[in-house]
Amino acid sequence: KNQKMFRQFRPLKTIQNIANRRSLWSKYSEALEANPVPVKVVTSGVICGSGDVACQLMSSYISGQKKEPYDFMRTVRFTLMGSFFIAPILHTWYGKLSQLFPGTSTTSVVKRLVFDQFVFAPVFLVGFMSTLTTLEGQPSKIPDRLRTSFCESIVTNWTIWIPAQMLNFRFIPISKQVLFANVVGFFWNAILSFQATKSMDAPKVEPEP
Repeated sequence: KNQKMFRQFRPLKTIQNIANRRSLWSKYSEALEANPVPVKVVTSGVICGSGDVACQLMSSYISGQKKEPYDFMRTVRFTLMGSFFIAPILHTWYGKLSQLFPGTSTTSVVKRLVFDQFVFAPVFLVGFMSTLTTLEGQPSKIPDRLRTSFCESIVTNWTIWIPAQMLNFRFIPISKQVLFANVVGFFWNAILSFQATKSMDAPKVEPEP
């Protein structure tokens, strides 16, 4: 009876839950250190795919078209983009940035941020939009998509990612910077979905970590 009461003691259960979460995080961190690229590939795919699910559900709810069919293949495309486009590119890029500008001093962080947002981000965004359009089976529409969406996308990118990457480069260990970018990207998907549904004439904007 005492053991049963001990197990049901709420503070103890809370402590146990916290301990279990820390254990899972420790295991994830160990796996990330041992096999960084495969773990980032899986993590990025899951987060990007989940982000697209959230985007579609939110877009359908806000627009009032709740019976609009769910686009499963779109989620598949975003999952593939997360795993095989975003993860390996960001893993390599963040590694290069840390080599070029090591440390977390203000000077190093600002230099990394400038290179990331004003050199890398525009090129990455073009590659992201072009690859996604190709996966949609419409490579001939790449020039039109870039012409109508690039400027708005890069401005939105700077609005969200300059402060996010400042935190990322300043406080997040290099091994977990891709994870941080994916988590921010998950919420950015929802923001872009909301913006896109405010106007039927709004150009489609794609996420760029």
